[in-house]
Amino acid sequence: MDAEQTLQILAAGSHLDRAGEGESASRASLPCDGEAQGAATVHRTEERGRLFKVLQTNECVYDCGFCPWRASREARRATFEPETLAGLFHAAHAAGVVDGLYLTSGVRESAVQSMDAMLKTADLLRSHYDFAGFIHLKLLPGSQRAQIQEAMRLADGVSLNLEVPTEGHLAKVSSRKRWETDLIERLGWVRDLTAEFPVDAGVTTQFVVGAAGETDRDLLERTSSVYREFDVRRAFFSPFKPVPDTPLGDRPPVPAVRVRRLYQADLLMRGYGLGVEELAYVPDGNLSFTVDPKMAGALKRPELFPVEVNTASYEELLRVPGIGPLSARRLLSRRRERLIRDPREVALCGAVLKRAAPFLLLDGRALGHLEQFIRQELRRLDTRPAIQLPLFEDK
Repeated sequence: MDAEQTLQILAAGSHLDRAGEGESASRASLPCDGEAQGAATVHRTEERGRLFKVLQTNECVYDCGFCPWRASREARRATFEPETLAGLFHAAHAAGVVDGLYLTSGVRESAVQSMDAMLKTADLLRSHYDFAGFIHLKLLPGSQRAQIQEAMRLADGVSLNLEVPTEGHLAKVSSRKRWETDLIERLGWVRDLTAEFPVDAGVTTQFVVGAAGETDRDLLERTSSVYREFDVRRAFFSPFKPVPDTPLGDRPPVPAVRVRRLYQADLLMRGYGLGVEELAYVPDGNLSFTVDPKMAGALKRPELFPVEVNTASYEELLRVPGIGPLSARRLLSRRRERLIRDPREVALCGAVLKRAAPFLLLDGRALGHLEQFIRQELRRLDTRPAIQLPLFEDK
């Protein structure tokens, strides 16, 4: 198999890993074997620009029930030798097609062998090609501590994908991975090594939503714990999509709105300081499709409202629907200058007044009818159609 065919297989197979915020993909021609052109997918992210995202190999000894590269599934297999992949990336970077590398891999023979191949690729780029740009390396379950240390020395960002939230869920999708020894122990090594080998882009993980019958609460509790215990910077959520000829091939795909709600809830935990216990779940343990997590959380705890704009703390303002970190800081700054009496001043600070008004007092005066609003929202909870709302930033 020539380099162009290998590229087509392994670049296409890398889509299962999330590379970053605002990720989008486009096709591009990469120099391949000097003159030939290989069609590959270039992933653009808000943080890192154009990333060449590729698998070192799609051969894998694991049997994850949702994965197209699981050991027992018939698929076209390919492997890049480190020298070939490093040279291909160097040519693409020199041609101005890509800015950085996101390298992931299946486990071909063993985690140690496959991790060594990725490390050699990255080392060639750093030492032989003098590439000083962005490299992200996926840490494989079962990697050695010394390999993780080397990955953190070479890369700007690393990830170790948990895929599922608990040991029990892992047993439903894989008989070969071990929760504590293959995954959690490795996350602990990453945390312990960070002081000596900090990675600028941080450590990330990823979950496959809906693969193991987990609830949103299961996912968010695990997300909260890896942020707290292992200094993981971001969790990414990928919707389960059925793959033919796999054990989960007959299951329906996970609706996009479920993943969107998880990202919204994750933002509330990371950017707003809300605890996982403050979020509201429907009886099956999932987030509501019809009401966004911040509004649902406010409806769950009506005793916290209304809050007085002129005296509320930053944390209290952040729990008001329609007020985010930026608008909360602006309100605090403005009220240090003078008492806020006009609702238009609240809106000028960036608050979405239509959402926030029922939850606010302004100089002792209610801006809406809280009890009536809550009754209306609770009635609409199960009747409003599920829609995909934009991921809010400051609400």
